[in-house]
Amino acid sequence: MVNSVIEKSIVARMKFLGYKQASNKPHLIIGFKMFQDSLKFNGYNQPDIEEWARSQREDIDYDPQKFSLNSGTLLIQFYDRRQNRSIWQGYATTMYGSIDFSNNRHLKNAVISILDKYRFWAEGFLEAGTSPEKDL
Repeated sequence: MVNSVIEKSIVARMKFLGYKQASNKPHLIIGFKMFQDSLKFNGYNQPDIEEWARSQREDIDYDPQKFSLNSGTLLIQFYDRRQNRSIWQGYATTMYGSIDFSNNRHLKNAVISILDKYRFWAEGFLEAGTSPEKDL
């Protein structure tokens, strides 16, 4: 599904975090899906992403968990081509307020609410002396 508002919002947020868009063999692929109807979503009970990043443990067992998501869910998933696996996903649904997919403001707010949970700067971004405030 293509939606330029969602795409532009994702690109803007990732640029804020120091990521650069690449058209040839990108390391990180970001995809999204809009679900108009309610759905059952298989996920995992997993540690907070910042806690996991500090420990970097690969041997953690995640307990499978089923989520019942109401209609109007936006799912964003990050896939790392180097690791050949999905590394992060987040979603916004009517649990956080109704998402009207025809309303640009709702779409932008949904993307922001999802990507606010992804708190990782691009590798070398802050060490290079670049601050996000300078880029705005």
